[in-house]
Amino acid sequence: MGDFHDWNDIRAELHDGDNDALDVERARTEAWVSAFHLAEERKRLGPPQQ
Repeated sequence: MGDFHDWNDIRAELHDGDNDALDVERARTEAWVSAFHLAEERKRLGPPQQ
């Protein structure tokens, strides 16, 4: 099998120092997750009554 690596070591190795890009990507990911949860809730509730 393989050795496990500490996530903080991997993160430090991949981080290029561009905190602005990291913040933009984090916000984009959070928006995607929110949209996904909204879509799941809409599926659960079904079509609106008219």
